[in-house]
Amino acid sequence: MQTRRPPYGRRDRVPTEEPEQHEADPLDYLPRLELRFSQPPKTSHGFVFGWDENSDIVLPWIQGISFHHFALTFDEQNRPIVEDLVSFSGTEVTYDKQGKGKRSYFVWIIGGHRTPQGKECVVINVNTSLKFQIVVSHHDTTSEQYVDNVNRFRQGVASMDNLLGQLYLRSRPQTERASGEETPGTGPIVLKKVLGEGAFGVVSHIWDVSTGEEHALKEPSMKAIRAGKVEYDMWKKEARIMGQISHDHIVAFLESTFTPWPQLCFEYVPGGALENYADIPMHEGTQILCQCLSALKYLHGLEPPIIHRDIKPANILVQYRTASSIKVKFGDFGLSRDTRDPTTFCGIYIYIAPELYNEEDRRNAHHEARSYTPAVDIWSLGVTVCECVYRLPQSKAKGVDWCHEIVKRLARDYYCADELQRFLCDEMLIITPSLRGSAESCYTQALHLGDASEDDCQTPTPASIQCHATDEYGGDQQTVLLQNAAIWPGYLQEEESLDSAEKACYLQAMLQDAANWPVTPEEDSIDSAEIRRH
Repeated sequence: MQTRRPPYGRRDRVPTEEPEQHEADPLDYLPRLELRFSQPPKTSHGFVFGWDENSDIVLPWIQGISFHHFALTFDEQNRPIVEDLVSFSGTEVTYDKQGKGKRSYFVWIIGGHRTPQGKECVVINVNTSLKFQIVVSHHDTTSEQYVDNVNRFRQGVASMDNLLGQLYLRSRPQTERASGEETPGTGPIVLKKVLGEGAFGVVSHIWDVSTGEEHALKEPSMKAIRAGKVEYDMWKKEARIMGQISHDHIVAFLESTFTPWPQLCFEYVPGGALENYADIPMHEGTQILCQCLSALKYLHGLEPPIIHRDIKPANILVQYRTASSIKVKFGDFGLSRDTRDPTTFCGIYIYIAPELYNEEDRRNAHHEARSYTPAVDIWSLGVTVCECVYRLPQSKAKGVDWCHEIVKRLARDYYCADELQRFLCDEMLIITPSLRGSAESCYTQALHLGDASEDDCQTPTPASIQCHATDEYGGDQQTVLLQNAAIWPGYLQEEESLDSAEKACYLQAMLQDAANWPVTPEEDSIDSAEIRRH
């Protein structure tokens, strides 16, 4: 643990080349203490701060400061911490002015985790007149050298803990609590950071300063709470659905409470939403496809099936991304249904399956409502992967016309396309829902794509997929939620699909038609080498 040094001292020799200009850091000109592994503390309790003359850092004997007030040391995970040593007035540690509140016999993590490391100003408040700003050096807490340094640090330099051996067992002289100072509080301290806000609520990152435990908290916005517009049934439905689900590529549901308002706790996925990632190459797109299909196979195989209904890059979260692999998880099941008769038109226009647009027209014409099938998720996932890896059409088309634009683009370049693009054509982005592959079928086939990698399965071997194509997509990106809408036709509920020969004929016809479609300047072909987000 140390502060930063100025880049050049007053007496340093000027380098031959022009030195890089460094912006002055106010911390470089303030009095400071540098605590290093090379100069370990006196005892195994770490660097102890207090007015005891045997403390590592002796503090003035004034109101609010204890004999042994706090220590800088490490926890069991080798993370640097501030530990209050049962001080009379308590200690406060703030992170960019968050986490206020004094505690006695308490621990604050100040390093070894992305949350405190991401803070610009971590301050230890001892009393109203004495504060320390902490600057912690970043280390690989798993490296052998670091672990060895921490172990030696814990031993201290004394042969035995003769100074603080009975630190918690004997009474010590205390100064009086400063006038007007409150008694130290109790309970955990957490830092809260808003991750995103949508039509239904707010999602925040919650981090416990003592344990380092973290989770994502989903709750209604304060605006909705004040206006009395919290739909408790919808929140309870999401909690009920998520409570039934357990899959490695679906965000884990932890717990829920509905008093005084709904709060749903989920595992925190540190990489954020897939929509924030650009330049997704084909091998990552294939991995994303396989992992999401694995989750859909699980969801659609439940009894009754669960349909996500809102698959898009914003609802796919990234667990990690390395040079060779990426791991993702489905999130936000607020629009999900676990019934056999879903009749709500919802999702984002750009990702909606064509049968939903057709049914919206039926609803507007006051025709009989019909429900849709899990095939809507297959289409939405196909569009999502296509958007991440390839360019989507630059088209103003909407509704089913937009869906046809997608299919037309893919079909036109089918014979020079890579195997991922062909797979999307053949199995997922097909206008007729009964011709789309099921989640199970798509998953099984996708595992044989050359860049597939799904951690639940055996390592796939490259294989050539022989398939055919379909039609298009486009439209405004706004959320649609028509809760009482009449939806889907009877043929959408039929389990049987066309046999492979019929499907092959259908797809071959689409490819032949694609050869006759005119090419507009806006509809330049998809280039698999040009892997960028549009």
